[in-house]
Parts: sequence; structure tokens; C-alpha cells
Amino acid sequence: LQTSLELLRSGMVDLIVDTTPAENHSPNLVLSKPLLKTEYFLFAHPSIKPLDAIDDAGGLIVGIRRSEQNESALGAPIPNERLRLFKNSEGLFSAALESRIKVFISDEITLFHFLSRNRLSNIFSYRKHKPVFEKVFRAAALRKNLALIDSVNRGLSAIDRSEREKLRNKW
Repeated sequence: LQTSLELLRSGMVDLIVDTTPAENHSPNLVLSKPLLKTEYFLFAHPSIKPLDAIDDAGGLIVGIRRSEQNESALGAPIPNERLRLFKNSEGLFSAALESRIKVFISDEITLFHFLSRNRLSNIFSYRKHKPVFEKVFRAAALRKNLALIDSVNRGLSAIDRSEREKLRNKW
């Protein structure tokens, strides 16, 4: 995110995608309507029962992809000694498939894309209706580019709910 913000401020780009909650955002930026909402779930290895909440993981190590947004969205429900941060999603999923971790947090799209790309079936259980947290993606621009955000918002408003669902499923 910091690199994207630097590119925006330097004028090298006019628009970035951001997940920072609107209330925590820089007053120099304007945000679009939500582009996409992504829910993150607690996935469990088949050797353990499906988990309803992080607290159900007991003393198990919980894996998550390292990112400022993931760590801040997670808050502090997992003690640091039980949290394993991974450089990327591929490393996270590989560790889970190899049973080096039994529980991990991810969004469905990233996990299912990884599994599909590697021609693997999903073996992990999760509670579809119990996300651990969610991220809302929005376009962000410098305040002086308000017209650009207005254009993005008009485009988003032109996409009806069923078309938006088709786009999400295509991802």
C-alpha cells in the first residue's frame, strides 16, 4: 500500500485500489464506492474438525499471508506465538497442504484459484457464513482528482447486482 500511495502522490499513477477503511483514510485522498468486498475465512485441515471461530483453534498455529491490511483486519485475537505469517499465499497454502499448519485464514477466491491452477481439490473445511474479517476494496485518488472518482462511481452504479455477481464468480 505504501508504494501505491507514493506512486499516487508522485503523479506516476492517478488511481489505486485500496482496502483502508474510509474512517482511517488520509484527508488528501477521495475514495470510490466499494469495488469489491472480500471475506476471509478460517480454513481447517481435514485432520481437525471445522472451526467456528479463531478461539476454537486452541493451541494450534494459525497461518495468514503477511500484509499490513491482513494483520490490522485480524486485530489481536491470536497471540503472536500462535500466528505464522507467510510471505505469499502460495507459501501459506503449500504449508497447509503439507500439514505444516492445520489452520489458516484466507479468502475463497485466492485459495480456490491456487487449487485450480495446481489441479487440486479443496480438502479444507470452513464455515461459509462465518467470515473472520472482510476487506472492502475501493478506488482511491488524490482529492484534486475528484472527477476521476466520480467517473469510477458512475461506472460502478451502471453495473447491476446480477452482473456484479457474475464478475465476482468469474474471478
